[in-house]
Amino acid sequence: MNLIKVRNIWLETRACFPSFIRDNILYLGNALLSQKDIKRNKELKEIHSSQKRCFIIGNGPSIRSQDLTLLKNETVFVVNSFYLHKDFDKIQPEYYTVIDPDYFREKELSIKWMKNLKEKAKNCTFFFPYWSRPFIEKNNFQAKKIYYLAMARQIKEKGRFQAEIDKQIPSLINVVLPSLLIARYMGFKKIYLLGCDHDWLAQPIEAYPTHFYKKDPLYPGVHETYESSLENTLKLFKSYRSIKEKFKDTKIYNATPGGFLDVFERADYESVLKNK
Repeated sequence: MNLIKVRNIWLETRACFPSFIRDNILYLGNALLSQKDIKRNKELKEIHSSQKRCFIIGNGPSIRSQDLTLLKNETVFVVNSFYLHKDFDKIQPEYYTVIDPDYFREKELSIKWMKNLKEKAKNCTFFFPYWSRPFIEKNNFQAKKIYYLAMARQIKEKGRFQAEIDKQIPSLINVVLPSLLIARYMGFKKIYLLGCDHDWLAQPIEAYPTHFYKKDPLYPGVHETYESSLENTLKLFKSYRSIKEKFKDTKIYNATPGGFLDVFERADYESVLKNK
């Protein structure tokens, strides 16, 4: 049985297991199958230690009001469907992270999404889950470089977790979180977050935009419930807090205008870019 079939069976059945059993199954599976892929990540260790800063862009609606072209000569990480942004080509982001299992399913929307990503962002360096490699290769996804991440078990509070991407890292609820781990592993000491609004609890889910784009290419018309949003938001903020506690030698700033993310010190985006 190949890895694609194993992955699909896992995705369909994982909800049947209690969380602690699910986490341990995933951890052991990663230990057996991911070593070759994630050891290659060692070549990224501290490669940007001479650079002072980088920017990680989430896909929150606030980036509609920001001039992201100011980032043209900066080191930029983007995530998920950011290739839809009108200024993608002007920004020329260097790094791109995608971890959601739905992006790698054998279904029409996922395959179409991956094709569009390949055409738009082929000059980026990508980070994917290690188990997505058969799907990536089957769909002839080509990019500047591709690295893989192994993720299992819940992130622990007070920074008590393994954060080196050449080993297993925690399963993280939002794609900005592994991007933070990647940036820190590469040696960045100042990291600025954009598009991390995280304010979707302020209004009924179906009435509030959660991304800068109007229609999600992978989830057209689909929203999670308010109850699940409450649970996931709590996990997300606790994860941010734990990362902050872990990376005491790295300064993380929230340069998102507005929003609810209060874990990190605020920074004014335009002022940061003017004071190079």
